[in-house]
Amino acid sequence: MSNWSTRARSWLSVGLRSLILIALIAGLVFRFGHLDRKVYQHDEAFTSMRISGYAKTDIEQQLFTGRVITAADIDRYQRPGPDRNLADALRVLADYAEHPPLYYLMTRFWAQAFGSSVATVRSLAALISLLIFPSLYWLCRSLYGSPKPAWIAIALVAVSPLHVLYAQEARQYSLTAVMTVLTSAVLLFALRRRTWLSWLAYAGALTLGLYSNLLFGLVALAHAVYVVGAWRKLLWRYLQATALAVAAFVPWIAVVIVSFYRIRRFTRNSELDLPALVKWWARNANNLFFDFHPSLEPYDPLRFDDVFLAPLAVALIAYALYVIYRQTPKRIWLLVWSLTLVPVLPLALMDALQGGLRSTAMRYVIPACIGIQLAVAFLLAAKLSVASRQRRIWQGAARRLLP
Repeated sequence: MSNWSTRARSWLSVGLRSLILIALIAGLVFRFGHLDRKVYQHDEAFTSMRISGYAKTDIEQQLFTGRVITAADIDRYQRPGPDRNLADALRVLADYAEHPPLYYLMTRFWAQAFGSSVATVRSLAALISLLIFPSLYWLCRSLYGSPKPAWIAIALVAVSPLHVLYAQEARQYSLTAVMTVLTSAVLLFALRRRTWLSWLAYAGALTLGLYSNLLFGLVALAHAVYVVGAWRKLLWRYLQATALAVAAFVPWIAVVIVSFYRIRRFTRNSELDLPALVKWWARNANNLFFDFHPSLEPYDPLRFDDVFLAPLAVALIAYALYVIYRQTPKRIWLLVWSLTLVPVLPLALMDALQGGLRSTAMRYVIPACIGIQLAVAFLLAAKLSVASRQRRIWQGAARRLLP
């Protein structure tokens, strides 16, 4: 066991415990506060439309008749229709195959049980987001063997603008974050227990992840890189579990294939040159910890956060990845590196070579963001466990990152 691991087994200091508790309370308030008062944005309206069971053609035929359309007319298609059943909802969801159905079916059942007000529909995503805390604790304890990085990671996620934003949106992204963490924790569990039941649990978790987000396939690829690099003797078991998950996902793969050309047409976006992409990537690194402006606001060379905070965030992330590489065995650092790099590199390369904005949308790189937070949590835990002059510097950094 490394010297750091031995030192980190001491319990958290009173000051750090207080900081983590404040971050957790703030995170809960941020997630559930004023859910009904924020603008119900474009994508959320599509969520409500998809769970209603009404197809786009049905809505167009019934609304666009030449008469004046009222809010009540539109509201009918923003809730599960009494004349639309589950089969109707599945047919509508199949028309939007780029979004697998798990979250939308959960939301439909939720709305049928508790109502379809803005606050109610959003509350499901907020509740789902809470599951990331026990999942993250399990993952960090399994990975690092110490409670300190686990609690720091929980605090980072609790107040992260990324996780707070998606916890308040009636979209699938909080579920994607939870499944990324949970599936990674179950993978470590299976690798260490080496029982068929544990591998079946991993296959089940991976299946749910795939049904939550098409890009979850990149998480599976990150896990494959990790297993090949650090657990090669168990590669066959991993491949069997993954094959089982893919087989369970085949029905939706068929739906995606049928809708491929429509998906390709509607997922095209604008292009940025490489310098602009790099600026967006740096801004997103900063937005993982601090968010001072709307995400669509253009890069401003005169803004303090764009000029100073973004480079600092990039440097912090790079240093965290370096420290975890130097101070931990391969079976620890490779999982963090894989989660950080594998989900984002294919998107970044496509944007740089073919044009696009995929890698600039944080909702597409949530697994990479979680990998970054795992690395930063380890870095803070390591630096706060060392008795040196640098400790005060890192105490200050922790106070800035855990407001």
